[in-house]
Amino acid sequence: MFVSNRKHFLSTVSYKEGDYLLLEGAKEKMRNADTELLFRQNSNFLYLCGVDSLPDCKFLMNLVTGESYLFITDLDDKFYYWHGAPPSPDYFKAQYGLTDVLYTSKLKDYILGLHNQANLLNLFVEDSEAFKDMPPELKHLATEENATKMQKDLMNARATKTELEIAVTKEAIRVSGGAHVEVMSKCKVGWKESHLESLFQHYTSWRGCRHPSYVPIVGTGTNGAILHYNQNNAVIKDGDLIVIDASCECLGYASDITRTFPANGKFTEDQRMIYSLVLETQKSAIAMIKPGILFRDIYLATLKNLAQGLIDLGFVEGADITKATGILTDVFMPHGLGHYIGLDVHDSTIYPQKALEPGMIITIEPGIYFCSTFVQKGLNDPEKRPYLNVGLLKRFENFGGVRIEDDVLVTEGGHEVLTKGAPKEIDDIESIMKK
Repeated sequence: MFVSNRKHFLSTVSYKEGDYLLLEGAKEKMRNADTELLFRQNSNFLYLCGVDSLPDCKFLMNLVTGESYLFITDLDDKFYYWHGAPPSPDYFKAQYGLTDVLYTSKLKDYILGLHNQANLLNLFVEDSEAFKDMPPELKHLATEENATKMQKDLMNARATKTELEIAVTKEAIRVSGGAHVEVMSKCKVGWKESHLESLFQHYTSWRGCRHPSYVPIVGTGTNGAILHYNQNNAVIKDGDLIVIDASCECLGYASDITRTFPANGKFTEDQRMIYSLVLETQKSAIAMIKPGILFRDIYLATLKNLAQGLIDLGFVEGADITKATGILTDVFMPHGLGHYIGLDVHDSTIYPQKALEPGMIITIEPGIYFCSTFVQKGLNDPEKRPYLNVGLLKRFENFGGVRIEDDVLVTEGGHEVLTKGAPKEIDDIESIMKK
């Protein structure tokens, strides 16, 4: 797959003879004292090189020919004692389709040799970290302009996935979707949020997806209105609505799924009302996805649909759609509509400017939240309070929130929803939770 990634990257950029890329692999991170965190490779390094198990590597690539070199750390006996023997250079060379595998102690001399032979004239790095130990006579090769260009080129290339990347992402999504079903089917009133978190992570890890895409968000009741809540220690009460935003990675590629469901398996009328608004709005947003459309246009249409819903349900009174949209983003949905996913769960920042293209994978995740902080802020604002239905908001003060998030592939003919394995229709959720 990573040979395919390198070919894809080179097909999207234009460099000249003598241009090379140098990437810095991730370093081992310590949790505390002598305890390491689970190693996770830098995403750009993983994208082009593929090596995900060994820290402190370097990757050098000819930006015209694609010749690729991995530099691995010269390991001492201590490493072998604590961590065991890593794979051999020949293994890395064959497994990742590399031109050669050398040791990092040789990197400076190797680059200097290429430069002295006039083979290496420009060096492109993500940031100065990858180049900081180079000899002074090479410092001029890696400019800030080069780094800026490389960051942009990598971001653009990674936004559009190859067939192999799509297949791996689908596997991460398949496993995550199954975990959401597992959580829905086994949830019990009286459990803690952490029980659902552990159930989810057991399911994904058991199926070979050890890395979560992010720290799981499991919010019951009012915690569901906290966007990045992750304490996950509250007791689940009868009548609560639960928001679970949790997913796993496969070979570094992230999935990102959010589902909302009733703790006791049955939506109340109020829960059904807000959930249906979010669900129908999300479906409308997904229906707009096709090549050529701007993500921002989908976002703006979604805001109008949600704002009209708040008017229709009586939460906003006497306001036109423009005013209601402003109230929505300040009070009820203080976040965007979605993002790219890939080797980072938030994979790129180009979506406001760049039209969607086949091969992009994006999330669509509208929500409505009754967060006391934002509701009170709206009620304290003299420009918003006249339009807010105070009595109705009082009724919903312990409601929490609803968010529904799907991962969607942009295709030549429109789009494909990849997260169908995680049910989101009310009848389907209630049916699963009955079993």
